[in-house]
Amino acid sequence: MHDNDVQLIQVYTVERGGIILEESFPSDAEFEVVVEAKAGNTIFGGGGRYFLQIIVRDLTDFTIVHQDRLEGNFTIEPWNEPVLPYTFPIPAQGPAKENHIYEALATLSVGVRNPNVSFAKSPMFMIYKA
Repeated sequence: MHDNDVQLIQVYTVERGGIILEESFPSDAEFEVVVEAKAGNTIFGGGGRYFLQIIVRDLTDFTIVHQDRLEGNFTIEPWNEPVLPYTFPIPAQGPAKENHIYEALATLSVGVRNPNVSFAKSPMFMIYKA
């Protein structure tokens, strides 16, 4: 990675408050999408703006079940170090989503003209009966 680059390292799901990747969640439980990103020293040190977003989609019924975003400037909380782990809470999906297969997508964009953009997606995961 170059000093002027930003990159999404990985996207994965965990139990609420967890640290280990999970591939299934009960329909009555909240869970989290973790996005890990890295900024090169020059772009990070410049304090520029970033835009990070996630989309959680249900691959079974082709719907978007959650969208969220994080915007800010480098060097300011929560992105106050070159490597950012950020957690997005996802509400419980309910019984109608039992046995549905999901995926989380993330994008990171830095810059206005000719932005530096990175994409990543999580492993697929499933909502199961509580």
